[in-house]
Amino acid sequence: MSLTYLYNKLEKMDKREQYCYIQNIIIQFQITPKYDLMTCMESYPKNPLGYLVMHLTLDQLQELVPKYLRELVGQSTFNTDDILIMDLVDYATDLIDRKLAPSPHLENAGDVLRVLEFGAGKYKEWDFLKLNPYVLVPAIFRHAYKKEYISEIDEESHLPHEAHIDSNLRMITMINEHESKNS
Repeated sequence: MSLTYLYNKLEKMDKREQYCYIQNIIIQFQITPKYDLMTCMESYPKNPLGYLVMHLTLDQLQELVPKYLRELVGQSTFNTDDILIMDLVDYATDLIDRKLAPSPHLENAGDVLRVLEFGAGKYKEWDFLKLNPYVLVPAIFRHAYKKEYISEIDEESHLPHEAHIDSNLRMITMINEHESKNS
């Protein structure tokens, strides 16, 4: 419920309002960003809620929900699905922070390959290796959110959101390996 509230709130804002809103939150909670907000918004011009989720704790996110909603709902306005999405974001940032490899999901390997091929057609091949890996975390969030609350299939690629999530996790691992080899 709370992720939907925050997602819809950001959807109603234009890019400048989103930027100011998130900047104020970063200042309010004295957060050192994992990467630049403007880079995030230029790289992924879609809803930037994943950027916030990557930086804030559950308690901090809870504070962004209006007090009257928190009082109406009770203890937490975040449901089990919201928590699973936030756990996935934590897992993705942990992959980056600790340079871990994701566990493979072999049942959707064909879809993952199609997502990677789709990305290679949309962007330059291997260009993702130049990214700050944290840039991929909001994309993981977006696909997890859309899978849970909107549709199983991505509207642009017509492939499962789950395959996009796994592709992004694999790209993070490849960036980690590339950085290790070149350092």
